[in-house]
Order: sequence, then structure tokens, then C-alpha cells
Amino acid sequence: MKRDCNRTIAMYRWMVAFAFAVAMLTVRASVAVELPIAQPSITCMVITSDGRTVIDGSQSGVRIRDWTDLAVKHTLTVACRHVHDVVLSTDETRIAVVGGNPGESAWVGMYSWPGRDLIWSQSFSDDVAYAGSFSQSGTTLAVACHDHSVALMTADAGTAKTVLKGHSRPVTGVTFLRDETTLLSCGLDQSLRVWDCDRGTVVRSLTNHTQSITSLVMQPNLGNAMPMVATGSEDKTVRLWQPIIGRLVRFQRLSSPVTALAWYPDGTALVVGCHDGMLRVVQADTLQTTEYAANVDTWITTVAVHPTEFKALIGDANGNLTKVPLFSNHGFREFHR
Repeated sequence: MKRDCNRTIAMYRWMVAFAFAVAMLTVRASVAVELPIAQPSITCMVITSDGRTVIDGSQSGVRIRDWTDLAVKHTLTVACRHVHDVVLSTDETRIAVVGGNPGESAWVGMYSWPGRDLIWSQSFSDDVAYAGSFSQSGTTLAVACHDHSVALMTADAGTAKTVLKGHSRPVTGVTFLRDETTLLSCGLDQSLRVWDCDRGTVVRSLTNHTQSITSLVMQPNLGNAMPMVATGSEDKTVRLWQPIIGRLVRFQRLSSPVTALAWYPDGTALVVGCHDGMLRVVQADTLQTTEYAANVDTWITTVAVHPTEFKALIGDANGNLTKVPLFSNHGFREFHR
């Protein structure tokens, strides 16, 4: 009798344990079904000069959106898993998509705009590319690469011109300095390098940053003024440079690492995206800084400024795009959504 009782108790305990396990699996399955699918980070973004179209990229590819409601109107077919930059030519007749497959190759695709037809594509290097820049005439494309180099290629056919080598770590940004031969690059080695593209040599190195440089943007053309650029870094600073003469003009220290930069259309201020999810506007002449709550719960990965509406568009690490009203420089008048 006692043995039968013990067997009954053991069987009961086993049945309870089994039922509990099944219940837990059911709950987990239902929870898994209800969880939203994570979207890949928005890695890059550009707004067309007429303010009507947004082009953004991520591991999901390249999407073309209407500015008004950010609805996806078209997509571009890309032959790589990671898209890191989308760049419009100065005359906005072509768009370059820069990215690649980690540990395999860099990839660049050139498309007509607004037609969206693939003109050419090239795979090269043994790892991804991070950024691109058209020369002023649109004849040359510079590409910042993970392999520590900058690749120069013809914009019409993607033919390799030369490879610039000098950085000791991956290159994160490039921009032409308003001519065909002078190029500026930045990288994880904390340095800026000014290049003579004809000779393939470094003209000078600027090493004031104390951590990796994440962002590089050229100030909009202000007539005959000497070119000025802005950089952002993990060292929590925004720095303004006149790289042709090797001058650090001024810098502003923030409370969070800088992850993205964009100029106001008139070149008077910088919109700064940060790791803490805050948006900051830094006046270029006075360094006066205003903070904006971007209403995101993660870090900002990319930022662009609308050419007429005084709104910033931010992309974040959760794959979201958010419009943030800014203030104008004249009396700091707020523009509403």
C-alpha cells in the first residue's frame, strides 16, 4: 500500500511538472509571437534639395520616402547585406550606395536619379565601405573603407583610379574640399588626413581628437570663404576645422559621444545626434548649444536637416525615423510639425 502511494505521488509530481513545462512553452511561444520584429538600424540618410524626398539605408536595403508622411514609395535593389551611406551627386542626377558584406568585400552601386536605374556596381577590398563623396564636378567618387584605405573611382563607370593609404584603422568619412584634387578623410585612428589625390599623398594630418571620429560634414558653400568642416567623435566633442591650412577653429564639448552630424542649410549651425538619444544644435560661430528631446529610447545613428522647414530628421538604432522641430537662427522661432 505504501509503495503504491509513493508511486502515485511520484506520478502526480511528474504530471504536474510536465503540465507546468507545457504551460511555460505555450506562454513563451505566445510571447514570441506577440513581440515586434526588430528593425535594423538606419545607417544613412539624405534629403533631396527640393525637400520632397528622403532616401535612407540599412541592412534592409535602400528606401525612397515621401517627406510629408515618410511613407516608402520605392526601394533600390542592392547587391550587399549592409548599406552604410547614400550620396547624391551635386547636380542630383545620380545616387551612390556604399556598403558591402562584412569580412568579404566592399560594394558601391551607382544609380540614376530620379530614374533609379542601376548604372554600374563594383565589389572590391576584403571588407565593407562606410562612406562616399562626389567631387564637385561629379567625375570622381571617393569611398572610405574598413581596410584603412580611401578608394578613388570614376563616377561614370566605377573604374579604379587610385587607392589612398595612410590611416592605421578603418576610415569612417570622406569629403572633397571644393575642388577635384584635395580630399579630407577621417577614421577610427582619431585623425583627419588631407590628401593630394593627384599624387596620392598625405598633405597633413590633424590629430586633436582623442577617440574615434564618427562623423565628417562639409559646411555649405559660403561663397569664397575658406572651406570649413565639422567632425564629431566618441570623445564627446564637435570640432570645426579649416583643414586646408591645418587649423582647428573651435570645439564644443558635450555630455555624450557624437554619433551623427548635419549642417543647417545656411551653414550657421550644426545638428548633432548623440549616443544618449538627444539632439543638440551647436551654433558655428559662438558654440551656443541647445538640446532637443528627440523622443527616442536609443542612440541616434544618422541625422539630416530639411532645406526649408527647420526640421531635423533622425534615424535611430531601432530602425525608426523621427521628425524633430528646430528653432530658426533668427529669434529662435519654433517651427511646429
